[in-house]
Amino acid sequence: MLNKSLTIRSEYRILSIARMLWNHAVLAAVVTIALSAAAIVIIKHLPATYRAQALVVVDSQKIPEKFVSSTVNSDVEDRLAAISQDILSSARLKQIINDYHLYTKQRKTHTAEDIIQMMRADIEVKLQRGWISSGRPGAFTVAYRGPDPAIVAAVANRLANLYVRENFKSREVQAEGTSQFIESQLSEAKAKLDKLESAVSRYKIQHNGELPEQQGSLLATLNRLQIELQGNQDALNRAQQTKVMLQNSLRVAEAEQSAVSRQGQAPAGDAFQSSAIAISASSAQRKSDLIRAQLEQARLRYSDQHPEVRRLQAELDAELRSEAADDAATSSKPAVVQAGSTPKKIHTPAPSLELVRAQEHVADLKAQLNVADQEIRARTTDRQRILDSIADYQRRVEQLPIREQEMASLTRDYEISQQNYRSLLDKKISADISTDMEHRQKAERFSVLDPAKEPDKPAGPGRRVYAMLALGFSFLCGIAAALGRGFYQNMFLGEWELPEGVSILARVPTIVVPRSRSPRKGSQTIEPVRAILSGILFLVLCLGRVV
Repeated sequence: MLNKSLTIRSEYRILSIARMLWNHAVLAAVVTIALSAAAIVIIKHLPATYRAQALVVVDSQKIPEKFVSSTVNSDVEDRLAAISQDILSSARLKQIINDYHLYTKQRKTHTAEDIIQMMRADIEVKLQRGWISSGRPGAFTVAYRGPDPAIVAAVANRLANLYVRENFKSREVQAEGTSQFIESQLSEAKAKLDKLESAVSRYKIQHNGELPEQQGSLLATLNRLQIELQGNQDALNRAQQTKVMLQNSLRVAEAEQSAVSRQGQAPAGDAFQSSAIAISASSAQRKSDLIRAQLEQARLRYSDQHPEVRRLQAELDAELRSEAADDAATSSKPAVVQAGSTPKKIHTPAPSLELVRAQEHVADLKAQLNVADQEIRARTTDRQRILDSIADYQRRVEQLPIREQEMASLTRDYEISQQNYRSLLDKKISADISTDMEHRQKAERFSVLDPAKEPDKPAGPGRRVYAMLALGFSFLCGIAAALGRGFYQNMFLGEWELPEGVSILARVPTIVVPRSRSPRKGSQTIEPVRAILSGILFLVLCLGRVV
């Protein structure tokens, strides 16, 4: 009744728990041994799994990058992720499963998708950080788990070869795609460049002579035209002066012609003849002086070899010869008159000769005046042409800033397009070389350095670890069973669990119920110890069998 009346406290002391476990040690040992034995049997019959792995290294580019740069610059991690998605696809794994007859037992109870998920879980791809190539991970392993060591090695090698082959294909496709993309961009850039080039060409043809790059020639031509205009003006002034002198000479010659004509109509006499000869001589003298004055004026402007100087010199020489002949004729005529026997009036041929010469001289002066007029008209026309050309070239020079702005707007886009085209052309050549390098397998590639070998011992399951965990769990279950039994019986364990303030009146000794065969002294103390030792020995033996 005392046990029923007392309530057990919610918190037990360590001494109470230890005594409770000691009292139920047999139960704890039995539970621990039973669970451990069951777990060990299960672990022992777990199927063995084998693991085989192949080492794949990343071979660097065989050609130095300063000569040929690759267009495929993705990292190994990115390429592995992309290739793994293709290799671990359902179609690829299903083909491997069918080729090697994998998961034959699981096919009976699982769907095809479940089998594929099982194989994905058994495949392991891992980068090897210890391998470094060009500052990046340079190797990775491809591993596979399975129950058959030969099949495991074969599957691992096939997966490694798939990674090598798919890497080569992906790099080749990426290089070709890059080359095709650059080629399409190059075609578009060429079409745009041709269009801009045609626009620039049409503009240059349309505004030829007004382009900024022709500024030097325009200024040189304008300077030449100004010099030509000055020369034309000088020649025109000389022609006008010559015309004035010829007009004066013509008036004098016409006066001489009139005088000679009147002399031919009057009676011939010595006095009249002498006056006519004097007038003729004076007029001839005035003509030679006029030519001489023209010659001196021409020499001031030109050299002695100039055609104008030479013409005037020849004309002056002819006139001087003519004057010399006239003087000789004049000196002979009085002698003829004085030699006559009778002083009678006779008609001499001199007035007729003088008239003819006067007429010829007038005609010559008119012809020269006509030539001077033609020269003046030609010089005037040429001057107007030069002035028009100067005005045209001045207009072109004034238009140069406008044309320069228009050309800048045209050539700016043209030069940008030309630079873009040249850049794309260089990239296209590099991409073609890189693609050819990929075809020849001279670029970075995967290669199997260490193929997967048939494993000698299984890689799993970890029976030792499982056994240790099972033994620990069994031991905890035994302790839990002992504690649960003690709580369920609600036994009074000792005076230390009495409420505070309760006085102890007496102690009840241990009451042993007599049996038909009384146990030996101390048997109740030895039983728990024997049970615990037996359980420990059993666990050690089982653990040794599993390991």
